[in-house]
Amino acid sequence: MHSADFSPGDLPDYQRRVYFRWRAACRGESLPLMEDFDFMSQDSASGALILTEIIRDDSGMPIDFLPIYMGTSMTQGTGRHMLGKCLSVTPGKGPGSMIWAVYQTLARQGKPLLVSLPFVGKAPGVQSTCEVILPLRGAFPDEAGYALAALQFLPHEANAGQAVKALGG
Repeated sequence: MHSADFSPGDLPDYQRRVYFRWRAACRGESLPLMEDFDFMSQDSASGALILTEIIRDDSGMPIDFLPIYMGTSMTQGTGRHMLGKCLSVTPGKGPGSMIWAVYQTLARQGKPLLVSLPFVGKAPGVQSTCEVILPLRGAFPDEAGYALAALQFLPHEANAGQAVKALGG
């Protein structure tokens, strides 16, 4: 489940910091360029960041998503196999998956999304994620060319309610 209707107050502290840095890099109503938003300097949050390139066809429609950067907490374990590999060929992440739908929405709307998803991977004890996914400008001013996701891993049911509450559930 995902929503573009959220308040920064709904976010955990490190996701809120990333969100506010993203907002500060925005040029009025325009999306920030990747160069304007130094995601690598997101202090301790950089371990749980994923930068994904949005691949578009000649008409500008999003056709695939390519993770090009993953923070250290993402590459230790299950995330490493995804780096540099399109989601369309990654089991459980391609067309028809929940994460694919999230990236399609972000690519089409170009607005930040608050996302809660079941975890698809092999990390022991992790049941779901709470993510804020932020669009970054690509080649064209009105178009998201990249998606920056700041993740929080949630273990089992006890903490899953956190994400649902943030999404208004």
